[in-house]
Amino acid sequence: MRGLGIDAGAGSISLAVVEDGRLIYSRYALHKGDAKHTLCEMLETMKKELNHTYPGVIEYAAVNRAAAFLFPEAGEMEMADRVTALLAGQKLLYPEAQSILEIGAQTSCFLTGLGRDQVMEYAVNGECAAGTGAFFEDQMYRLGLPLESYSDYTDRATSVPRLAGRCSVFAKTDLIHRQQEGVSAEDILLGLAYAVVRNFKTSVVRKHPVRKPVLLSGGVVKNRGVIRAVKEIFGLEDGEMVCDDCGTVVSAAGLAMLAMEWKVRVDWEWICGETSEPVGTRMCENADTCDMGMACSVEGQEAASENQEPGESGKMLPPYQYEKDQLHKTRTPKPGESMWLGVDVGSTSTNLVLIGENQEVLDYCYIRTSGNPVRAVEEGLAALKPTMDLAGTPIVQTAVTGSGRYLIAKRLGTEYVLDEITAQARAASYLNPDADTVFEIGGQDSKYISVKHSQVVDFEMNKVCAAGTGSFIEEQAGRLGIPLAEIGPMALAAEHPVELGERCTVLMESKILSEIAAGAGKEDLCAGLCRSIVRNYLNRVVANKKVGQVICLQGGIIHNEGIVSAFYEMFGERLRITPYYDVTGAYGAALEAKAAVSKHSADQEKNTEIYKKNREWFYAGYNGTLLPGRKTIGIPQSLMMYKFFPMAYKYFTELGFDVLLSEESCEEIIRISQDVTQEETCYPVKLLHGHMEHLARKGVDYLFIPCIRTIRHATSGVEHNYGCVYMQTAPKMVAKTLRLEERGIHLLAPVLDMDIGQPQLAQAMIKTGVQLGKEKEACQAAMKVGAAAMQLCDRKSEELGKEILASLKPDDKVLVLVTRNYGISDPVLNMGIPGELLKRGCKVLNLAHLQGHSMYLAGEYPNLYWPFSQHILTGAKIIKNHPNLYAVYLTNHGCGPDTMISHMFREIMGDKPYLSVEVDEHQSAVGVVTRIEAFLNSLKHVENVKAGKNVEASEKKEQVVCRKREEMEKCENTEAHEKAAEHGQKPCCSHSEISKSGDYTEYAPEYDGIRMSLERSKDRTIILPPLSIYTELYAKYLRYQGCFVQVGPDYTREDLESGKAESISKEYATFSAMAGQVLRLAGCHGDGAGKLPETDRLPVRCDQEQAKESMETQMQQNFWSYLVPQTEGAEAEGMAAMVIRALLKQHGTAPDRISLYTPYTEHLFRQKDWEQIWQLCMMGDALLCLNQEQRKIELDRVKFPLVWEDTKKLLTTWHELLPKAQKRVFLFGSAMVLHSSYLNRSMPEAVRKHGFTPVSMMLSEYLWFWIRESGKEIPQEATEQLSWFNETYWDIWGTKASLEEQFARLAKDYPDVVGGNIRYLCSLIAAGIPDAAGSMLLMPTYSNSGSVIELMKQPSPVPFLHFQAEGSGEADEAERRDIWLNLISS
Repeated sequence: MRGLGIDAGAGSISLAVVEDGRLIYSRYALHKGDAKHTLCEMLETMKKELNHTYPGVIEYAAVNRAAAFLFPEAGEMEMADRVTALLAGQKLLYPEAQSILEIGAQTSCFLTGLGRDQVMEYAVNGECAAGTGAFFEDQMYRLGLPLESYSDYTDRATSVPRLAGRCSVFAKTDLIHRQQEGVSAEDILLGLAYAVVRNFKTSVVRKHPVRKPVLLSGGVVKNRGVIRAVKEIFGLEDGEMVCDDCGTVVSAAGLAMLAMEWKVRVDWEWICGETSEPVGTRMCENADTCDMGMACSVEGQEAASENQEPGESGKMLPPYQYEKDQLHKTRTPKPGESMWLGVDVGSTSTNLVLIGENQEVLDYCYIRTSGNPVRAVEEGLAALKPTMDLAGTPIVQTAVTGSGRYLIAKRLGTEYVLDEITAQARAASYLNPDADTVFEIGGQDSKYISVKHSQVVDFEMNKVCAAGTGSFIEEQAGRLGIPLAEIGPMALAAEHPVELGERCTVLMESKILSEIAAGAGKEDLCAGLCRSIVRNYLNRVVANKKVGQVICLQGGIIHNEGIVSAFYEMFGERLRITPYYDVTGAYGAALEAKAAVSKHSADQEKNTEIYKKNREWFYAGYNGTLLPGRKTIGIPQSLMMYKFFPMAYKYFTELGFDVLLSEESCEEIIRISQDVTQEETCYPVKLLHGHMEHLARKGVDYLFIPCIRTIRHATSGVEHNYGCVYMQTAPKMVAKTLRLEERGIHLLAPVLDMDIGQPQLAQAMIKTGVQLGKEKEACQAAMKVGAAAMQLCDRKSEELGKEILASLKPDDKVLVLVTRNYGISDPVLNMGIPGELLKRGCKVLNLAHLQGHSMYLAGEYPNLYWPFSQHILTGAKIIKNHPNLYAVYLTNHGCGPDTMISHMFREIMGDKPYLSVEVDEHQSAVGVVTRIEAFLNSLKHVENVKAGKNVEASEKKEQVVCRKREEMEKCENTEAHEKAAEHGQKPCCSHSEISKSGDYTEYAPEYDGIRMSLERSKDRTIILPPLSIYTELYAKYLRYQGCFVQVGPDYTREDLESGKAESISKEYATFSAMAGQVLRLAGCHGDGAGKLPETDRLPVRCDQEQAKESMETQMQQNFWSYLVPQTEGAEAEGMAAMVIRALLKQHGTAPDRISLYTPYTEHLFRQKDWEQIWQLCMMGDALLCLNQEQRKIELDRVKFPLVWEDTKKLLTTWHELLPKAQKRVFLFGSAMVLHSSYLNRSMPEAVRKHGFTPVSMMLSEYLWFWIRESGKEIPQEATEQLSWFNETYWDIWGTKASLEEQFARLAKDYPDVVGGNIRYLCSLIAAGIPDAAGSMLLMPTYSNSGSVIELMKQPSPVPFLHFQAEGSGEADEAERRDIWLNLISS
């Protein structure tokens, strides 16, 4: 018996023929976008070679789903998903393997637990392409090298330079700048291999156990650089990795085995014999979703249709007429004419412009940089020499801009250097005096610039994700075999442009390849590509910035008429093409050179000396000396230790210990962090891994870093001030990752609940000292010394700030670095920004210099529960109100709090300019320097404006707060504080009086100008968010109460896109969807104002005609209130209500007409009608266990008011209706994802289609644990009711201990953490449910809680999948789900 397997991937095709359990033939080839032709050649060659070596008939054949476009007649049985095929191939070729690492061109996956009696675990890359292999091909193409020579280059490498570890596309920027630094191509390519493997480890493998031996699969088995990186990064010894040439055909061999097992035969000979109609033009039924490497399914087709925006797909691009030649006029210089030169050194091109006395262009040149800017400039000067000779005079002055500006300025001997933003704006304003907006798309950087009176007033550049830059066009032209100059004309000739969506540019390549293979014409692809690049630019760079009436389009991308037309389609007659569009940066530099005046020197040394004083106070007394005979306590120079180190150092040395502080963050710390991290986290937490491992390698006895659960912020007005979920858990999670206990290193990680303030800190430190064997009295004495050191450091910082502010002149401008203390002090996290500012003569302060702790925020932000964010926003208020202060605001990529706080920061700053920089792992600081220089240049034209009188009242209130705070700090009764903290009492001083608002109603006071309580206003319609059966039940209850209620429809792509349009960073999809729906209903986006499905929203107990008339009036006048639940901490989603309110305010909506109803989840049992709501939750849990038809019938039986005895009877009746036990899949996680078909990609339906019964987690139990975790009182009656419900439905959710016993077990099994119900969700992973075939955690992508759960969770007794809801509607989300369901089915 003989079988053939055909595996078509995003970049390659593999063939395998298996006969009687033996591989007799295999081939692997890159198809470079022409899959059909490549496959035909491979099959013809196979037939000839088999006839010669193994004659016989191929009876069976199967293909992977990605090859469906080549075999339109193939049915489901002839196709297999890539993981099923991979497993079958592994069993045939490498049965000894216990794990599989497959790094494909666009998709990567990891499988482990392949041995007998092991639970198989599976993971794939998500929305981001980090960890995939296509980047190798792109960079070899960019360097002009054949892919086949990659290994030869890496063999000659002598070092491993660090390249970007997060986004593969952004690694290009690092690569370019490494070239400019003189790093060899050999070293760069090896560094690239390490970067991709590190990405694979952190974004795909994560915390999954890597069981050995490990099979390396995919085309990367031919890449010796990757093999070397895999061995080193995964710590594999000889014999622990299986890797040979057959690794390229594992999936193909598996497909051959499956074909014989299933006895199926795809007509593979047809493809070679096809002559009447080329396969490339035939479309299979699933052509829209036959993404290379993606599942071809009904859900995928629906996703594709959702992904198409109305009026765009299939619509021809409108031509925009402009004459390129007329936009590049030059004139001959006059003899003896003075000339000025501008040079723009970019990553892709180097441009030179020569201007004359009247600023007219005399000559210009556009040259490819090709990684060698010095050579490019020399070529440019040679090209301009004939023109300079005509004038016969030397160049008066030269100015340089671009990413290589400092290198070239030094070579040319000029001091005139300016950033690209200022250069682009200067050229645009001179050539188009009416310009108010500049769009500039470069090879690696894209820019948005807002101009007023020819001066930059606002700007933005692409951040961590590189989607929306221009180099992608060039790469795709090469991939498609189309000359770059022809992309534009072909796009304009397209009759039916394809929809490529808005996605990571690397993953977009797979979409392009699949469209080619499915028959799309190259013209249609070019048009779709142009539209997609423009959409990426507008959504990711421009985002919610103001776009004016005269838009200047600039950059070499203008050579592409298709992209220009795509912009014209969006903006119409507002669009202008700037003359000299491809050299405007150099033209702006030339104008700067002509206007240049001698630079004045600033007192840099004095400013630097002042700024460095903080570091001197921080390190006071510490020199790293270790005395013999003492135990050593290591302290990571990371996170909150930048606050606590002075205290900890004095405390432990007073107790007789040596203290060793880890080195400042550096290349070595970063490298260690990337090697040991097991989960994608924010960058500061990632660096903590490196610092702790660095100390462990130094041989310390103890490692001290506290877990920050709460920390006092006197004026916050919230009940608890929580650290983020990382801050609460990171020390213990990292210690577990690094196996410190097994290595004999004891972790000292006291949990700090510092709502009371320093007394609790004292208590925790004294307890730690006692655990180390010291007497309590000695610990108390040491704590006084430590506390005094920390207070002295804080006080000196604030006094220095006062001194500097008092000395300012009216025209002085001071830059204030605004971020958390570790972001200010860590040289990696601050990206060298303080030094760059000081180097340019700036006066620089940071938050520690301002009295930010004394500002009152509760009135504006009543639920701001992150203390670090409170400090950031109070700092923003001080800066906003002080005429001399300007903010440089640093955020961290992947930080949940920053995604919310950035919106509030922008709201506070209003029209006062500030610089925002998102920090991540990129090695190159050129982009940061560009932002700094552009910001400083723009400030030259900003007048310092004194704050108004309304600030004075606020300042008086702050003075009262300051006195309270000083009273607390002066109190030295540490023992009394300790006792008070231990018993949850107020300390002797009165500072706690200002730390709580005392108003614990179910609404946020004055939140929207209305007060929503049970006696809800009858003049508006309440709109409930989509939470499946639960909101239907709640709506029914509210109507019974006499309210006008509407259940919002499920979220849509339009909702998500509207929310993303307001995004600043990586907001969770749950927030974007809800914010987008609210904004669309409010008429802020699209045409969604007041448009809701026509369902029953009338009160039950009222005159129906009168109610209908009132309701229609409300909706017409937009009198409605949207329910947005909020929490008291500590995840980002709890802040959604405040950010949505800010967005509504930004769009000018009136709060008395369009408002938010924002009940606290934790306050459920404080509501007067909690009994009704609580019973509704259990009813919803039970109804979800019924089928759809039964659910509708039983919902009608629910009558109000609910009486518990009647509810029990209903619940018992519904239990009897449940079907007999069958294999189940347990679904749990974010309630918003779990109960939105759009966000979870119709997960319950998909589970049913695979033959399982979906079981959702109990919302009632979820809420009970959430509220119990928060410390709120739960009525005994509510606990008893839930216990009864648990016992009645034990066969669904399992037999459990009492609720209080379960809660006590959480505290024992998992680190303390409040926010996201993390510990409860971890317990669900470990416990499972009866008859479970698998369990699935559903969380939004980028969720910090999701990452913490991955790091905290214990092994699952059944196969487990973490489904990350991206909300993109792309087929890959459904594919990841379906592959996992197929695995547990088999």
